[in-house]
Amino acid sequence: MQYIYLHGFASGSDSTKARFFAETFERRGLSLLRPDLNDDFSHLTITRQLEQLREITSTFSAKESITLIGSSMGGFLSLLYSRLDSRVRRLVLLAPAVGFHRILKSKAGPNFKLWKKNRYIPIEHYALGQALPLHFGLYTDALLYRKATFTRPLPTLIFHGLHDDTVPYQNSIILVEQNARAALMLLNSDHTLNDCLETIDSQVQAFFERNLD
Repeated sequence: MQYIYLHGFASGSDSTKARFFAETFERRGLSLLRPDLNDDFSHLTITRQLEQLREITSTFSAKESITLIGSSMGGFLSLLYSRLDSRVRRLVLLAPAVGFHRILKSKAGPNFKLWKKNRYIPIEHYALGQALPLHFGLYTDALLYRKATFTRPLPTLIFHGLHDDTVPYQNSIILVEQNARAALMLLNSDHTLNDCLETIDSQVQAFFERNLD
């Protein structure tokens, strides 16, 4: 089984959650890949990140099973990629950013029209600790996936904060309704879920034990 962690938007492969999972997996003798999806952040697109994921998994054997663990935008990517690669057998999603185009528009707020006109707006990149210009192409590319449905009956465990003001937890309720093998844990937390990582870890390990490849 190959395990891959996909970080969120304007985050990175060394985020709090990424490091936490890497450490807990290592203690259990498991290896966790943590690709950096930020290459040329200013021209980031969902399509390019899916291609990056294809390149990574192209090194796996045809019979290799894959578990994707995705946070926010990484959760959205995990869902999209699971439709493309039958080797994906399990998903763990942390506040998955389904409807990413709507989330981007909301994040831009009153600057959305200016973003569309000028093609770039500064976005705070949390992992790098600085504002970087982001091209409007991320939004137009995200529109390509606005009608994506996720009905493949994969074992899926979703965590979402009840106080998430970035991605509505109702989005995850809809995901569970689409997938009979999905389960949702609503936690008393915000979008980061960083204050619930020990709880999440124990639930993830139990989920893996119930859903052996």
